[in-house]
Amino acid sequence: MVRRFNPAPAVTPTTLDLSFRTIMRAEVLERRETPSAGSEDVLSLPHLPGMGSVYPIDMQTAQPPLVQQARGRYAVGTAGGGMAQVNVYDAPTGALLGILNPFGRNYTGAVTVATGDVTGDGVEDVVVGAGRGRTPDVKVFDGRTLKEVGSFQAYSKTFTGGVSVAVGDVTGDGRADLVTGAGITGAPHVKMFSGAELFAGTSGKMTANSVPVARMSFFAFAATERGGINVAVGDVNADGKGDIVVGQGPGRGGVRAFSGTDGASLMDLKPLGNSFDGGVSVAVGDVTGDGQADVVVGAMRGTGSVKVFSNGTEVAAYTAFADRVGVRVAVQDTNGDGKAEVIAAAGSGRPSVKILAGTTGATLRAFPAMTPRYTSGLSVG
Repeated sequence: MVRRFNPAPAVTPTTLDLSFRTIMRAEVLERRETPSAGSEDVLSLPHLPGMGSVYPIDMQTAQPPLVQQARGRYAVGTAGGGMAQVNVYDAPTGALLGILNPFGRNYTGAVTVATGDVTGDGVEDVVVGAGRGRTPDVKVFDGRTLKEVGSFQAYSKTFTGGVSVAVGDVTGDGRADLVTGAGITGAPHVKMFSGAELFAGTSGKMTANSVPVARMSFFAFAATERGGINVAVGDVNADGKGDIVVGQGPGRGGVRAFSGTDGASLMDLKPLGNSFDGGVSVAVGDVTGDGQADVVVGAMRGTGSVKVFSNGTEVAAYTAFADRVGVRVAVQDTNGDGKAEVIAAAGSGRPSVKILAGTTGATLRAFPAMTPRYTSGLSVG
């Protein structure tokens, strides 16, 4: 069954507490198997405030829950227009593992999302950054239980421009680290927090009320710019450490990559043309299958243009969505062929998500992540 996890106290809703798995259509998604997460909180029925309804279809014998397995996953989050929601999916099957309301039922702003094993237990976790209008909160949800295991403010508590998030092993210690980028109204400030330090104990949780120290901190572009930035992590220069890739937000169109070792500049591009100023979503992964991470960019506004760069050279270009809804991008090897697919989410207009062949743009799978009447755009990571 789909699990819903709401970290904030709320009026206790009616719940359906069953010991077996349910095939659900969540947020009017297409029919799929949705595994149990054990004895955690169950999804409330019959209504998800602001986002539509959830309808049980049929039931079958329980299987080992996918959420417990060390598999790839990805997350899709809302960009406003209702109670903030994050859907967590199993990458190989597309099964919906659970639904998070990361900042409680009263928060209706945007969220940014990323996935990776921050806690070091072998299962990818879900990291969520708050959007504009809220303090710069970052929360980590355990990949096994989808319960919150850590939170902190990445920037000054007076900053309310939003936070973009990314996960990857920047330090080279075998543990995923957490990278943040300041949103709109903030300088293009990038920070990197060590995952091994955030989750140093054996409890799998951050120390309560801890204030983590950023191990890297720099401006990716001119400090006077205020359009916000988007961040991604991957080993672009093949030195064994994750590098930090930064795309400019609305009003600009540049992309830069910085060495995770020393912060040196590795790439400086205008991937969508010198005149494009709609903002750039970024992701990093081995799309071409040559063993080295490629940089994937998406036009946040206007055409849903996606481009792939290997060693700074464009190797693929295609359109994710035919109309001008913009696109947000992530990467994940969803079919186990050793090449990362591109996960494209519509930036506005409709709740569409597509899994695309990374080098050709061919659609491998497409589905609506939220109810059809949701039109405020999505984030993906």
